[in-house]
Amino acid sequence: MPEIKDYIGWIIAVITILITILTAKGYFSKTRRNSQSDTEPFGEQENKVLPFGNWFLKKIGIFVGLFIILFGIVWLWNPFQSLDIDQMIAEAESYQQQRKFEDAIKKWLEIKKYSKGNDNNLSARACFSIGVSYQALNEHKKAIDAFTKSIQLKPDMAVTYNNRGKSKGVLRQYKDAIKDFDKAISLDKEYAPAYSNRGNANRAVRKYKAAIADFNKAISLKPDNAHAYFNKGVAKYDLGLIDEAIPDIKKAGDIARRTGDRKLVHLTQQALRDLTKK
Repeated sequence: MPEIKDYIGWIIAVITILITILTAKGYFSKTRRNSQSDTEPFGEQENKVLPFGNWFLKKIGIFVGLFIILFGIVWLWNPFQSLDIDQMIAEAESYQQQRKFEDAIKKWLEIKKYSKGNDNNLSARACFSIGVSYQALNEHKKAIDAFTKSIQLKPDMAVTYNNRGKSKGVLRQYKDAIKDFDKAISLDKEYAPAYSNRGNANRAVRKYKAAIADFNKAISLKPDNAHAYFNKGVAKYDLGLIDEAIPDIKKAGDIARRTGDRKLVHLTQQALRDLTKK
């Protein structure tokens, strides 16, 4: 259903035309009166100036009228007014699904420009999606910038902090990454990915017990989390608990085979071979 904002351009255009007509009539009537003053007696002149036009000409001025005209033209010619935002979003998401991330970023940037100052939620979503696309392209600094902009617009989304933390982890900014995962968990205590990712960051800074606790929490929230089982097993191995590590890695392999995660299946097989040699 059309909203009032869809008609603002036309409303401005109509008002502009009316003001222009009144202004022009007042201006030219005054001009004609001045030209007649050289030939007609003062007392016989007919005042042709409309009251409103005369008031506008004297108090506001023709330049204000021109400004309003230009504003109306710009509004009407704004290319984004005629865009179908739902179609734009569908195209951006389609590009991401096809792994055409450069095209996705361009489309989300258009959406961001369209929504800037009008819809903060949509702007935040666009920035988040740009960040996800940059992550897929392994451009994590740009991803962090995009996620930060999204957070500034909508600071209550756990997933945005989580994804920013992941990019910081890739760049080995582990302490800052942990802060982001902490924030994500504070916003959503049932958000399993944040626990799993914080576990990885804790393991990277050699806080193995804290890492294991995070992986256990992630598994309790999502029992089929094969990566959490695998990483928990690796953290136990880091602590020298080889006998305890093996069941977790076997469990990770079982889930990976069931879900078709061939890469993780290969990792678990390699890890088990290495562990059984020790």
